[in-house]
Amino acid sequence: IGIESPDAAVGADPHTLAPQAAVASFPCVGWEAVPAGTSGGDAVLDVRRADEYAEARVAGAVNVPLHELLLRLAELPAGKLWVHCTSGYRAGIAASLLQRAGREVVLIDAQFDEAEAAGIPLAKSAAASS
Repeated sequence: IGIESPDAAVGADPHTLAPQAAVASFPCVGWEAVPAGTSGGDAVLDVRRADEYAEARVAGAVNVPLHELLLRLAELPAGKLWVHCTSGYRAGIAASLLQRAGREVVLIDAQFDEAEAAGIPLAKSAAASS
């Protein structure tokens, strides 16, 4: 997340650059892989700002903005968290923080404006609907 020096990222895998460092990963999917509704303890976590969430959101999603995430970990539902934002950048950071906190995460690495076309039900504000 946040590669500041692209030349350091070309050609070498993380173990070559830092052989003693632990490496972790989590699934990254598009909207088409998100299950319809939340079942089995899964929840959709929207890490966009509250104003973005108020305008349009995945129906039933929980909103904890990225900048509040570490302070609000105890408020998150149990189970797998399907994490999204507008473009995937904030969700990638959130997924990394959540995984470090011991949570099971799936990064939805896709544009929010593509969710509805992929069959994801949205809830929209009255202003956004008109």
